Amino acid sequence: MLMASFPEELSINNLLGMNGKKGLLLSPNFPIFRFGDSKMDYENSEKTFRNFYIDTAYEFFNPENAIRLLAAMTSPCDRLKIWLPTAENMYYLMYSLHDIRKLKFKDFKIPARTVLSHFQRNRLITRFTDLCEYERLFNSGGLYLLSELMYLNEKRGFGIISGN
Repeated sequence: MLMASFPEELSINNLLGMNGKKGLLLSPNFPIFRFGDSKMDYENSEKTFRNFYIDTAYEFFNPENAIRLLAAMTSPCDRLKIWLPTAENMYYLMYSLHDIRKLKFKDFKIPARTVLSHFQRNRLITRFTDLCEYERLFNSGGLYLLSELMYLNEKRGFGIISGN
């Protein structure tokens, strides 16, 4: 929400630096956030998310893994479209990234039980540092991070939209 309030002054890596954490390798196309509540904003956010997701998947992963990641975000209602993330999408995305990067639950600097509950989508990720820890190990160029932020926004109704 801080990023949405001050989009020009703050970035993910600025916030991490303020916490004494190392920055993330994010795609240069990682979108800016702001607040909004109109239907047009929602559609713009969906378009921005879709374009970033597709471009980043092919930029940071080989074609076979990019297709796996695109399949993880396919809407269960319409298999031809990528929408804003749902719980099911995030479940498949996290497990796909976990498998692609050959990670173990103990690799994360988060208690293993918490990691498991996040992966199973039994518990929302609430700490910014946890989101960044997942992104750091997934090394997805921001693909996971943006997906999770958009999912949390939908779940909690923050009114945050993305756009370049």
